[in-house]
Amino acid sequence: MKAEEKLQKLLPKINLVHFVSYTGTRVARKVGSWVAACPFHNEHTTAALFIFPEKNIMKCERCGF
Repeated sequence: MKAEEKLQKLLPKINLVHFVSYTGTRVARKVGSWVAACPFHNEHTTAALFIFPEKNIMKCERCGF
């Protein structure tokens, strides 16, 4: 199983805000969601990762993760 497949299997079982914070990325609260720079690609200055803890999903506008 590839690392990305393992990650996709693990993500529904964890708190995504804590997961992204654990990578060293600063996470900020927005109305209805959390935002952060995506830790999964090289561009770490723009807050392109949106985390929706109520739905346990996250989406990056840059890399599509």
